[in-house]
Amino acid sequence: MRQAILKLADLKPKTLGKAKNTRRDPRVALSIIDFHDPYKDAQLRGRVVERRPDSDFKYMDPISHKYTGKPFPFRSPEGRVALVIEIEKARYTKLPFQHTPPR
Repeated sequence: MRQAILKLADLKPKTLGKAKNTRRDPRVALSIIDFHDPYKDAQLRGRVVERRPDSDFKYMDPISHKYTGKPFPFRSPEGRVALVIEIEKARYTKLPFQHTPPR
């Protein structure tokens, strides 16, 4: 079984936006596009199988450190959650085009 952890920060803990919606319908889809070549992308589809509280920023801080070198800046821990997703389908696509952005 392949799993991924999706980190969600929601500043409105009463509504929890995406996390709240996945209680009603656990299906999720993620698309990731290469910043330097938009003709490359990865897609993940799956279902939320677990919700983990993240009030101690155990999941958010490592990602923030990786990309910014600093802890996650929004330190309101109330309602923060990480979703564990069971991956049902993963796909990578590279279209046969040359990315030539205007200068």
